[in-house]
Amino acid sequence: MVTEVVVISFFQDVLTRKGSEAPLPDNLYELGPEIDDPQSKSQVAPDSTLEGTVIFLQYSDASGELSKRRVRIESIDDTYLKGFCFLRNEKRTFIIDRIQSITDLNSGEIFEDARSYLGILREVGASADVGRVESNFSAHSVRKAKRISIEHSSIGSDDEADFLELVATIAAEIRILVFIARADSKLSSKEVKLLRKYIQARSEDLTLSITNDQLSKFECWIKSQFPNAKLLLQSMQIISSSGIEAVNSMLEMAEILVGIDGKITDTERQAYSDLKKALRSEALES
Repeated sequence: MVTEVVVISFFQDVLTRKGSEAPLPDNLYELGPEIDDPQSKSQVAPDSTLEGTVIFLQYSDASGELSKRRVRIESIDDTYLKGFCFLRNEKRTFIIDRIQSITDLNSGEIFEDARSYLGILREVGASADVGRVESNFSAHSVRKAKRISIEHSSIGSDDEADFLELVATIAAEIRILVFIARADSKLSSKEVKLLRKYIQARSEDLTLSITNDQLSKFECWIKSQFPNAKLLLQSMQIISSSGIEAVNSMLEMAEILVGIDGKITDTERQAYSDLKKALRSEALES
């Protein structure tokens, strides 16, 4: 049986490598005031729908001083973003209206409408979490995903039902693939394009429609994901419970993914090999 201890032992090099959770690209740097506002310190309980989500933001504090930071998000509401700040190595609270921009850690693309960007992460993350909590997808899961999305989105219409079901159904697959793609510390543009194609193919397999705008939302969420051992374990358990055929299908995609850049690093090769061993043994035991 695959346990968290087994996952950590299998993927120790990837999980413990310095900066593996959110490496900072060469063109970005962190900075901040000498001392943060004491009121910015946070002790919020993490929201599971946002687990594994990391962003890079530019923030203006109450005195107008700018800072640039990587933040592992723990909660978002209409006013505040709370999470672990890599710059301070502590939890911090940020007022959303003071976030000047959010930068994609992969492409360097800058999003000046922070509220809309965070709304997408909340919407997609809520549906992805349904698939994680309720691995046997059902009509109840669809209704729950739709209800949660309405709470986090201005859309929430019947037209979104297919998209929400798709996210909840394949989120575990995507998390595993993102983890493998990040084995070399980055998620390349070629890997992102391949993941988009994979999502489109899965939507056809499941006869669930997805628009280009929805695909872009899914991509936005994907690029903010840095799965930890807990998320990887849960995702592997979901996939393996679907049987050996589903496991083999996803492993084929993972093998293509690690070679899409034209070269395979030793870390990627080992991560893929360990994933194959762990998933196949678990599926055969199911």
